[in-house]
Amino acid sequence: MLCLGLVSLFLLSIIPLQTLQAQEPTTDAESWPMFHSDLGRTGSTDNIAPTTNSLLWKFQTRGLIDSSPAVADGIVFIGSRDGRLYALNMSTGSEIWSYQTGNWFFFASPAVADGKVFIGSGDARIYCFDARNGTLLWQFKTGWEVASSPAVANGTVFIGGADKYIYALNETSGELIWRYFTNCFITSPPAVMGGKVFVGGWDPTHKFYALDQSTGELLWSYGTRGIIVGSPAVVDGMVFIGEHSVPGWVDCLNASNGKQIWDYQTVVSVLSSPAVVDGKVFFGCWDKYVYALNEQTGSLEWRFKTDGPVLSSPSIASNMVFIGSDDGRLYAINAKTGDLVWSYKTGLNVKSTPAIADGRLYVGSEDSYVYCFGPGNGILPQSSATSQPGTPFLTSILAIIVATAILVPYAYIKYKDKHKDNQ
Repeated sequence: MLCLGLVSLFLLSIIPLQTLQAQEPTTDAESWPMFHSDLGRTGSTDNIAPTTNSLLWKFQTRGLIDSSPAVADGIVFIGSRDGRLYALNMSTGSEIWSYQTGNWFFFASPAVADGKVFIGSGDARIYCFDARNGTLLWQFKTGWEVASSPAVANGTVFIGGADKYIYALNETSGELIWRYFTNCFITSPPAVMGGKVFVGGWDPTHKFYALDQSTGELLWSYGTRGIIVGSPAVVDGMVFIGEHSVPGWVDCLNASNGKQIWDYQTVVSVLSSPAVVDGKVFFGCWDKYVYALNEQTGSLEWRFKTDGPVLSSPSIASNMVFIGSDDGRLYAINAKTGDLVWSYKTGLNVKSTPAIADGRLYVGSEDSYVYCFGPGNGILPQSSATSQPGTPFLTSILAIIVATAILVPYAYIKYKDKHKDNQ
């Protein structure tokens, strides 16, 4: 019953070094291999980022884009609501290959590891492709749609499903290693760090989970006040999560035991995934603001006002915060001061989270385009999908749930704005 209640509400340590298990190689200057950059989902990189809004190219898919790009080996990978996973040349934006799945990608984003690309789809499958040519290597059938984004570590793919399970699959064969049953949908992209898998969901009992990376055994859980939509960030022995609730919350937890260190309250929901770097925690909020908090204390450093709810998650590079907004803009904000550096207006909402690699920034928009920004005057203004049209618009139960959920916090914001104007 409480899970159904989510339909009306949401419908859309310091860990000792020796305990850390070996993970995938760190992100290099030419890659952003998964949602929020790395296995800790820090959302940060040492890559150089664009200092202006110079558009190098844009590529049109056949559907809205909520998926976030991954970049590796000169290729940009991104899903679209046309049901296709696209592989684009990172320099020119031309299509290298695409693959049509049985349903759309609704926020599900790809991960790249060991020459393979992994993604979940609305057709209830988790796919693995050869990253170079799009050859399907394996697929794994779940019980419902997959809107989570995978993390790949030590030969294992970790991902959540709307069928209430968190899965660990063999990277090479797709065979099930373990799965853990929760109480509701899992759309949160898991973080993997220190031998643990950290993930939240639309849990009716409002829990955030830490599981053993090897066995899937529950190590600890934390009682939240709302549901978890975005990914956690795991940095410096701490876990940072945003809560979809009214009011909204950002929590800082001890990664070893799940004990709360601090929390920060916002007016409405935090669906954005926190990014953490240089002692600050960055996130977007339904109240139209982008926030920067002190990592150790949770105190407010600054906040930046956009003109729409912020469901995109921040990406940090070159002392700038890059994030999209439902006002249709991509923003570049000074990470220290909160001042605007540049912005770019797309044709519709920007829920996609930017990827930064090799001096360029890549992001999707609900106007159906993938955008690339970087130094220069632009080399290919526009490309478009050359493949056959994707499957017709499919009625997705999970997508209806998620989309309807947006109306609750949005209506609340509009009411607050109107009430403020009348005062």
